[in-house]
Amino acid sequence: MKLVIEFGSLSVLAAAVGAVFGGLMNWFLEGRRFRREQKISDLKEKIDRFYSPLLFHFENMRSWATWLGDPTTYAFSGDEMHKKLMDMYEIMRSGMRFASPEVTKLWFQWQPLATMSRSPSLKDEQRKKFTELSEALHNRLNQDFSAIMNDYSEEIGEKNQDP
Repeated sequence: MKLVIEFGSLSVLAAAVGAVFGGLMNWFLEGRRFRREQKISDLKEKIDRFYSPLLFHFENMRSWATWLGDPTTYAFSGDEMHKKLMDMYEIMRSGMRFASPEVTKLWFQWQPLATMSRSPSLKDEQRKKFTELSEALHNRLNQDFSAIMNDYSEEIGEKNQDP
């Protein structure tokens, strides 16, 4: 009888330990899944709400400059300059948490010159500085975007297929 009671006690104890262990494993695995999904969501938000729109504007400015005859600089459509600058300002204002420190620093140097860039009274040295800062900001956005896209690809399980 004593053997049956001890065996029964051990069975209950083993079941309790198994339940606790199973619960902890489930909690751990669900936590990892949740963190992974959250990271994927954060990366998508950075891409869709910040980097892609800003890169679009810089590519658009580059194409305007090419159309105007100087592919080495950046230019705005005269009709859309104010709208474009305001759109970029709103992207930066609402998405500053997505920006790397380098992008933020370059933005605050670039933005006043961009606002003045269409002014006929802009000095040549200021135009040159505008072009240099535009290039630096555009390059930094591209670098950050590439790094984020690599992180995103790794998180969703895509393999990089570099040539």
